[in-house]
Amino acid sequence: MIAYRIVRHAGCLLALLISGVLIAGDKPEIYVQVGHTKDVTCSVFSPDGKLVLSSSQDKTMKLWDVATGRELRTFSGPRRRVVAVAISRDGRFAVSNDEDGKNHLKVWDLSSGALIRSFGAYSNGWRHRCVVVTNDGKYVLSIVDTTVGVWDVATGKEVRTFQENGNPVTAVVLSADGKYVIAGYRDKAVEEDDAVHEEGNPTLSQNNATSQGYGITVWDFASGEMVRRFNCGLGRVNALAVAPNGRYVVSADYVDSVRVWDIASGRQLRAFATSGSSSIAISPDSRYALFGGVMEIRLWNIPAGTEIQRIKGLKGWVRSVAFSPDEKFSRVLAADDSKSPSIWDVGTGERVIAFGGEAGQIGSVSVSPDGKTLFVAQSYGLVDVWDLTSGREKETLRSKLGMQSIAVNGTGTLVGAGGWDFESRRTTVRFWNTTTGKETNVVSQEGGSWVQSIQFTADQKSVLWTAGPDLVLSDLATGKPLHTFRAEENYDVTFGAMSLNGKYVLSTAGRAYIWDGATGSLLKQFSSPMGALDATSNGRIALVVAMPDNNTARMTLWDLQTNKEIASRTVDRRMAFGKLVLSPDGKYVAVQDEWNLMLWDVARGKLLKTFSGHTNAITGFGFSPDGRMMYSGSNDGTARLWDVETGNEIARFVGFNNGEWVVVTPEGYFNASSNGAKYLNVRMGND
Repeated sequence: MIAYRIVRHAGCLLALLISGVLIAGDKPEIYVQVGHTKDVTCSVFSPDGKLVLSSSQDKTMKLWDVATGRELRTFSGPRRRVVAVAISRDGRFAVSNDEDGKNHLKVWDLSSGALIRSFGAYSNGWRHRCVVVTNDGKYVLSIVDTTVGVWDVATGKEVRTFQENGNPVTAVVLSADGKYVIAGYRDKAVEEDDAVHEEGNPTLSQNNATSQGYGITVWDFASGEMVRRFNCGLGRVNALAVAPNGRYVVSADYVDSVRVWDIASGRQLRAFATSGSSSIAISPDSRYALFGGVMEIRLWNIPAGTEIQRIKGLKGWVRSVAFSPDEKFSRVLAADDSKSPSIWDVGTGERVIAFGGEAGQIGSVSVSPDGKTLFVAQSYGLVDVWDLTSGREKETLRSKLGMQSIAVNGTGTLVGAGGWDFESRRTTVRFWNTTTGKETNVVSQEGGSWVQSIQFTADQKSVLWTAGPDLVLSDLATGKPLHTFRAEENYDVTFGAMSLNGKYVLSTAGRAYIWDGATGSLLKQFSSPMGALDATSNGRIALVVAMPDNNTARMTLWDLQTNKEIASRTVDRRMAFGKLVLSPDGKYVAVQDEWNLMLWDVARGKLLKTFSGHTNAITGFGFSPDGRMMYSGSNDGTARLWDVETGNEIARFVGFNNGEWVVVTPEGYFNASSNGAKYLNVRMGND
């Protein structure tokens, strides 16, 4: 049975579709398989080979079903990109390594997705994209600059460290029996480009200062004593893998060969000319090795020293590789410079499964003046146009524009999206007719900045947009600039707004400024000694929040029609961090708190409620014209509608690169395109 339900809210009808299938027992969770919205950094098989866990620059981890390719769960919580993951041998928990300086190691329950524990603080030093779980699941190993740290999983306490004479550690693994810690290091005297230490740009300088170069050190895990050290010369040890038979370790070099070393003696057994590798895996029988390089994976027979297969078609550097844990280990799991971890057939070299990758990050969102249409700008050149009356996606506007801002004119006939044009290499705003969906005109200028703010003037003849340190007022008909507002500090402009009467312009660029709209001359400057400042305007009132000192925030209300101060008062310092949006009636201000939105009472400076639900940073938000709803877009790939009165989520919208779309509600109702329902899944645990 298929049933329909009409949900009424704030004067609009949202038609939502619900499946009539009921599941007894535990309450099922219906969710959209959005996938990663940024490049993956690592992927691993579960011990039984049925699941894949991946990490990404989008600050999340995803759990996938190998048989179906379906996304089972999102692990969200890290505030920085996740660089590596590992699963315990019993499959009960996973450990992630992210760039959080306070707690970069996190332990997760694999079946529920719950965060169990966070630990592993560091102050300074380079974090390597590495995490290792001991065979018994009791300890975690990770690298911070010159140290291999060992943490107790149960308590989160660091129980042991291994150091190599103060030399930076570049890779670490455990021997197959868990008795030895094996680490690659770089001699301090070796001069390298800074890029070696930047994940995602493994460029090695050839200016090596000494012949010592790189080495591998073996420690006894139980005693902490060094067992042996062997010199690798100038071959960088950027990745290591230990043979399951415990006899040898393989090291990878971004530039040169892959080398096989005898663990007992430290002697080099063999070198494979692979022209640079970033990741290694060894088969369960210790006979074969995978070397992940640039856009390819190579399969080698280790005893024979011969290359068997090249798997091509990957993107950028292959960050991690793994053999499937089945008896034939006939498949390969890879994480490359794309949004999709993938599985490849060893025999044919063909890709078998790509997990996700069809949704993108949202750069900004806006709503039409009548409140009936939601415009969602994706970061990679798409604008999804949603009909809020029917709950359907009307169309998708496409361009070669990386988008970070979007706005609709006062009549709802024109939408403008701004960012960085990938073809012209210019800071650009493109405009479309909302009725025909056709592009009408463009404004742009030289520079490497993305457009962060767009506003149409009240007479609909001009547009105010940011371009690096400039706030530009351009004529829509000709595209030519009428005025350019630039502060002396030369910071990039993050926000611009014009009063309804056109007399005054507000901008933020390190500080907040009031300009004469006709002449472009500076009229007032708001100080911000601490550098934390933002501003917003509804065309009549400007609201500026700044921090005069480390503990105080001050809010100023400014009449943009008369250029006079209305009021100024001390407010909660949380209002000084994050983008601000003023409600249409000026009574409330919404403040971004990374993944959440906070609603504040302007008159009292009181926090009223918090809107929570996004699993990544919010990139754009605003109020509906009647002020009863809020809308938001996020790097989690979803746009959402919120009830201002209750703080509850009304619906979330997901558009995919292939044109399919899904709308879901917290109650489990949904609407979808003809093939969009395939992105829905019902979860009960990991089933």
